[in-house]
Amino acid sequence: MDKMNGKEFKKALDNIVKEKDIDPEIVYSAMELALTSAYKKNFNSKTNVKVLFDRETGEIKVYSYLTVVEDDKKTKEEYEDELFERYAEDDELDTKPEVEEEQAEETEDAEGEDDGDDKPKVSFFNPETEIKLRMQKENEERKKKEEELEKNKTPLQKLNDKLKMNININDKKITIQKEHFNNDYFKLLSKNKFTNLEILELNCNFITDLKGLTEPGFKNLKVIYLHTKIKDISFFENVQFENLEDLSLIENNFSSVDSIAKAPFVKNLKKLDLYKNGITSISGFSKGHFDKLSKLVLSKN
Repeated sequence: MDKMNGKEFKKALDNIVKEKDIDPEIVYSAMELALTSAYKKNFNSKTNVKVLFDRETGEIKVYSYLTVVEDDKKTKEEYEDELFERYAEDDELDTKPEVEEEQAEETEDAEGEDDGDDKPKVSFFNPETEIKLRMQKENEERKKKEEELEKNKTPLQKLNDKLKMNININDKKITIQKEHFNNDYFKLLSKNKFTNLEILELNCNFITDLKGLTEPGFKNLKVIYLHTKIKDISFFENVQFENLEDLSLIENNFSSVDSIAKAPFVKNLKKLDLYKNGITSISGFSKGHFDKLSKLVLSKN
C-alpha cells in the first residue's frame, strides 16, 4: 500500500470513528489483531507475526519476530515464558499462552488425548466483538461516574438541574415564577444555607407547604412575596425573620390571620398585603404589635 492509499484508508477509518463516536485506538488495535490473524491463516505462518498500523500515514506493516537461540534448544516451558512476557506487554494478557504444537499433535489432542496441561491457548479476538465489549465497558464506567456525581450534588445543584436555572448560594434575591414549582422543589430550596438572601419571590406556582421557611437560610429575609395556593400559614408562628419588612400573601386560600399576629417578626413589618384570600376575621391583629406597619391591604376578602 503506497502512502497516498494509506492516507485515504486512514481518512476513511477516521470518518467511521467520528460517525460512530468510537475511540480511534480501539478500532486501530482491533484491526491490527484481525490482520495478524488473517496473515497467519492465509500464509500458514508459524512465526511470531505482528501487524502495525501507522497512526499518522495509514501504512500497514507486517513484522515477523524470530528468536535466536543457542545450540542447546530451549524447553517448551522456557519458550512459553518468553512468549508470555511478549504478549503481556503487547496485548495485556492475564494468562500464559501455550506454544502451538504441530498440526498433527493438535489433531491428536482433538481426538481425545489429554496431556494434563490446563494452560489456555492463544486465541485472536473478533474485532467487532472486541469493540462492542470495550464500548460497553466505557459506557458502564461513564454511567458509574455520572451516578457518583449525581449522588454528591448539593440540594441547590439538584434544584438548578431540575429548573434549568442558576440559583446561587450567595444570591440576595431569588425569584421563581414557574407553574411546575411545587412542594418538592421548595424543600430542595429550603435545605440550602443561603448567606445573603434578602428577597424571596415565589409566585404563580403550586406550593401549598411552606414550613421550609423556618430553615436558617431564610432568617435574613427582608421581602417575601408568596402568590401561591397556601391554606395553612400556622408555620409563621415559628419562623425567625429578624429583618422582615415587606410580606405579600396575595391570592392564597387562608381565612385566619392569627398566626401572622402571633409571629415574632410583626414588630418590624412595614407592609402587609393580604389581598383576596377569603379572610373572615382580623380580630387577631389586635393582639399583635405592628409598631412600624405603614401599609395594610385587606381588599377582596
